[in-house]
Amino acid sequence: MEASLALPVFLIAVLVLLKIVDLYRLHGMLTVSLQESARYLSVCAYAVDETGKETYEIPETAACIAYAEAKIPKEIRENGMVTLAGSRVKNGWLELKAIYWPKMRNRLIPVRNRGIAACAKVHLFCGKTEEEADEEEGEAKQMVWVTENGSVYHTDSSCSHINLSIQVSSPGALAWKRNQDGEKYKECEQCVGNGAAGAEVYYTKYGNRYHNSLSCKGLKRKVKLVALEQTDGLPQCSKCAKKAA
Repeated sequence: MEASLALPVFLIAVLVLLKIVDLYRLHGMLTVSLQESARYLSVCAYAVDETGKETYEIPETAACIAYAEAKIPKEIRENGMVTLAGSRVKNGWLELKAIYWPKMRNRLIPVRNRGIAACAKVHLFCGKTEEEADEEEGEAKQMVWVTENGSVYHTDSSCSHINLSIQVSSPGALAWKRNQDGEKYKECEQCVGNGAAGAEVYYTKYGNRYHNSLSCKGLKRKVKLVALEQTDGLPQCSKCAKKAA
């Protein structure tokens, strides 16, 4: 008795699950169809006439809907009804919105038929001529790096003058060291001044000062990226120029 009651319930559950899976499959097909139609229509917004002159015309919403409806797979139309009434073209964007009403055949359980939504949105392609593309490329500005109080500009972001490599030493050992230009290291006027150097001091290979504190302004670089035209005639860093040569 229990088996005879449980078997129909189990079969109904299986049928409902299979129907749900099938609806997901049809929804996926509809979404892919809308996306492909939207991509094609976005390209159609950019075209050339018989003389080769480029035109950029916003396609009408009705024309887009008609094309998208025609491209919906036959299997979807046979298994339900689709409407694209919510689709629109606005501000250079094409949005295809579809509501799919699947057919509920042989329903063993009375279930209210609800629509399934799908959507695809793309920006209409406007394109550029080769001349316009070359002109934009020619107008591209060279960007360089400068420091807050720097006297040169840098074309290499890894230049040691702006990307400091800080070393640690004792004051006694530092007295025998020289920087890359052969100069002796002097005390930093800001963090050492007239006071005594600490047990450990900090220096860089390209600088000529040693520091008591890592937070000293002399060990920091406020670097910003600007257009070459905004450097007010600053010369190029000799190290960057040598690397680029």
